[in-house]
Amino acid sequence: MKRFEFISGEHRYAVDVQLVHRVLPAAWPDPLPDGPPWLLGTLSLGGDTVFLIDLVVRLGGAARPLTPAQHVLVLHIEGLLVGLVADELGAVRGADPELDADLQAYLAGARLGSLLTRGDGVRVLLDPKRVLLADSVAMLRSLVEPHAA
Repeated sequence: MKRFEFISGEHRYAVDVQLVHRVLPAAWPDPLPDGPPWLLGTLSLGGDTVFLIDLVVRLGGAARPLTPAQHVLVLHIEGLLVGLVADELGAVRGADPELDADLQAYLAGARLGSLLTRGDGVRVLLDPKRVLLADSVAMLRSLVEPHAA
């Protein structure tokens, strides 16, 4: 699997490139009243709603301000468009079959993903479906389709 790497806060992350919809420059969302602290708000992208999430806060870190130097990594997750705040964009890395087999075995039981170690450092391979637990996906869906909740 090819991976798109990025930095958010003090950590390096990678996601499957097949989940990446697009990368946007810094954006300031429309806030959502009563949303959890990690949900910064929504963006409109060609008529679609993108939920902007601060991964640092979602994973237990302190809230931080958005800056013009950041980017939004828009992912397809469970039929929703979810934007992750990226402080720095990295490279697209190619598949490593041996590593991928180990990761698939590990990910079967991991909550967020796995650690990847390469010569240039350690990064977390995110499984965005696990970062957004089932209750969070349901909550986001209810914001898009309030009458379906």
